[in-house]
Amino acid sequence: MIAKLSRSSTAPRITARRESAMHARSGLAAVCAAALLGSHASATLVGHYDAASWHAAAGAVTTVDTATLPLGVLPQNPQPWAHLGFRLGSVAFAGVTAGSQIGDYETAATLDEVWGVAPSTVVLKRVPDNFMVFFDQPTKAFSLEIGNVGGIGFSVVFAGGGSETIFLPDWPIDYVLDPVFYGVTSDREIINIGVLVGDSWPGSNTTSYTKSFAWGTPIPAPAVGALALLALAPLAATRRRR
Repeated sequence: MIAKLSRSSTAPRITARRESAMHARSGLAAVCAAALLGSHASATLVGHYDAASWHAAAGAVTTVDTATLPLGVLPQNPQPWAHLGFRLGSVAFAGVTAGSQIGDYETAATLDEVWGVAPSTVVLKRVPDNFMVFFDQPTKAFSLEIGNVGGIGFSVVFAGGGSETIFLPDWPIDYVLDPVFYGVTSDREIINIGVLVGDSWPGSNTTSYTKSFAWGTPIPAPAVGALALLALAPLAATRRRR
């Protein structure tokens, strides 16, 4: 077990990292703001820092974790979750073991200690910062468990056109940058999301580690026959009244 360092011995280093993380978060916020200015659709995006509130808003969801992945670089095609209608873009991810990666820079604890998983658990290591998420069918909710980040931005593209961006800084959690849950829900149907990963501190190149992805039950498009029946329903009702 790795001993926890005292606050007094690490205070200058932690303070510097906190200040740098704040600058990094402000930089990512500017990126998100620029994306938001380019939006031409209005929707309600809600950010979630805890799984309970996200699940309550999302309803039925599909969750995939990285523990079932082989080590090595994630293939572009076929992807391991393509059969579920979920794909990652810009897939420069490598599968690494949780026991081999630092998860807490204050205590020097590894990811398996921070997340409470077996050291052999596979996580996705991503360098550098941004990647895309694609859904074969629209959804209204998405989340991930990710570590070593200064904040997350979700640049959401809607099925009916338009996009909006929401930024979730790490501020409400802590400055240690432990693995954190980030989620987003929407009142409009989502077809893809750009995930913007904020640097832990400037120049860190954002080596982030993802343990799971989850998304709401897909919203299938109505079948042509169903639409025809809906169109005929008022006529049928009128005939019954006669």
